Amino acid sequence: MKKRFILLLFLAAVCTSFGVYACDSGESNTGNNAGLTIKEKIRNPVVADMWYPANEQELRSDIIKMLSNTKPAYSNADIYGLVCPHAGYQYSGAVAAAGYAQVQGRTYDAVIVIGPSHREPFHGVSIYDGDGYRTPLGVAYVDKELAAAIAKEDNMLFLSDAGHGSEHSVEAQIPFIQVALPETKIVPIVMLDRSWDICKRLAEAIVHAAKDKNVLLVASTDLYHGNSYQQCKRTDEQTLNQIEKLQPQALCKGLVSGKFSACGGGPVAVIEHAALQMGNPKAEIIARTNSGDVTGQKNGYVVGYGSVVIYENGKAEKTSKKNEVENPQKISYPPVSDEVQQELLRMARVAIVEYLDTGTMPTFEATHESMKQQRGVFVTLTKGGRLRGCIGHHESDEPLYKLVPQMALAAAFNDWRFTPVKKSELDDIHIKISVYLTNVYKIDSID
Repeated sequence: MKKRFILLLFLAAVCTSFGVYACDSGESNTGNNAGLTIKEKIRNPVVADMWYPANEQELRSDIIKMLSNTKPAYSNADIYGLVCPHAGYQYSGAVAAAGYAQVQGRTYDAVIVIGPSHREPFHGVSIYDGDGYRTPLGVAYVDKELAAAIAKEDNMLFLSDAGHGSEHSVEAQIPFIQVALPETKIVPIVMLDRSWDICKRLAEAIVHAAKDKNVLLVASTDLYHGNSYQQCKRTDEQTLNQIEKLQPQALCKGLVSGKFSACGGGPVAVIEHAALQMGNPKAEIIARTNSGDVTGQKNGYVVGYGSVVIYENGKAEKTSKKNEVENPQKISYPPVSDEVQQELLRMARVAIVEYLDTGTMPTFEATHESMKQQRGVFVTLTKGGRLRGCIGHHESDEPLYKLVPQMALAAAFNDWRFTPVKKSELDDIHIKISVYLTNVYKIDSID
């Protein structure tokens, strides 16, 4: 993979006229079906090479490194569930890894992953009806018996691919599961309705259907989404504190009122209510951050992330936190000067204009020494105050004068969430460039 772009570029592989699925052949020659090839229904990844690397070796290496940065803190406790974020790994991967490190190497019969539907509307709860989710690490196979048993518990729950095709919230969790809990089967669930009634019914269906199994519950959610860094900090604090209280009905009420903010708040309420039926659980926040803290840019659009572990109360032996020390791998850069900022903005706009005119990207030269620095960059386009495209590259492997025009073109023409920018829009397009203040470096601990 040449670049690790942060976008959702929808590259669908269509094997039938009904879905976004690959058809792997799993041949079966039994009974009257002798000689008939049975096709497996495998969901292909839609955010590989954007949310996370598409290269198997690179993805596995990245996850192993992130997991190794957090030591398990609940050595003797039964862990019922995790709350983990689902943004691009460059943003929230370390926070998600802090959760999965707590269960790495344990044995579960299945992992039930519940995510919100960001794109497809449907009524009820969709439990994936296929055979597996593919990632660059291979296929994570579905526990179809458990999936069917859960769906059978309530008429609001159904086996389907509705909500799964282009949804990233479940997919983003799968590579972590494949590394932390290899060969463990999954039950992918997507829900749109986060009312307390639906959350309660799904939770109780899971508990009843899995009563003879040792399952891990994963709720996939990001936190605050908006344009205020300070509001993000305040709202995330309130939301995470409420999650820690293990009061799922109150959480649902606060989500509806706007007091709390979590796109996957429904899934969180589900696993909390399920854990309360399974034992005497306790919830604890183990990591948190937001996109502003990750990139160093604390103005503009920001998203919050947090990880919470839900475990059997009274059995955990918490490890102590390490004192903070200066990381020798960290490289800090000074903020770019106003003059350089203006030049980078000029390059970004010129690149977009020339691409629209000629279909090619112009070449640029560094006019200041600081533009030769290899730093991570994000380019954000807005129109009328609304997002029009946002792409970035976090690796420090290209100088700014080359990387900024590349990311400007990617934001204008390759962000799958939006149609490509047209020439008629240029006067209304505002360009913002976020330049990293440090390199991407390994940390000893998420704490």
